[in-house]
Amino acid sequence: MDYSSNDREEKGEEVKETIKKKKENNIIWLVIIGLIIFFFVAQKNSPSAQKERVKVVIDSNLFNDCPLDHPLLVTMTNNSDWTIENLSFHLSVYREGHSTDLSTDNRAMTDKIIYPGESYTKCATYFLEDKYEEYNNFEDLEFGVENLEVNFNEQ
Repeated sequence: MDYSSNDREEKGEEVKETIKKKKENNIIWLVIIGLIIFFFVAQKNSPSAQKERVKVVIDSNLFNDCPLDHPLLVTMTNNSDWTIENLSFHLSVYREGHSTDLSTDNRAMTDKIIYPGESYTKCATYFLEDKYEEYNNFEDLEFGVENLEVNFNEQ
């Protein structure tokens, strides 16, 4: 089969156009994949995602190492990728099997710097509203953590 120079030019142009479209499609796919990767990395590194990885546990066992006037052993664990500059939370107090928070102004905080993978433990106390003092039998109380606020040094 003999192609004229016009035919060869047209075929050459078709091939160039096909290559150009494939390059454009590849670029589009690379941009889409890049955006997806960026979204997941950004979401993983957001302050709220990092905060979810910070744990505060309260041990109310009377045989822990805390003095009687500060009977709660509070352990703060930084499982995030960022350093904690400070944190605070509301220490809630409930009667076993009840839903009413008996506490008053039990805002606990620390400015202890906690590096990723580290924990910090301290003893804490609690206060009940005056109208709930009759329920202040330590063995019948349950303790919880609410409204955790964490300030990070994002580095």
